[in-house]
Amino acid sequence: MKTVINLLPASLNEIRIVQINDIDEQACGGTHVGNTNEIKDFSIMKIQQKGPTKKRIKIQLLG
Repeated sequence: MKTVINLLPASLNEIRIVQINDIDEQACGGTHVGNTNEIKDFSIMKIQQKGPTKKRIKIQLLG
């Protein structure tokens, strides 16, 4: 998990972890959906190289 624990509010009791198969596992920091099928159409706005094997992808939801 890449979240720095001492930056989280003391009132936080639980952290939601989102796993996408063998691709990624992160502490959730965004909009919650029950299933990724709910997201529908999106556009890739930007891809940043974040190291030799890591990328950050910025998306925009459509419609």
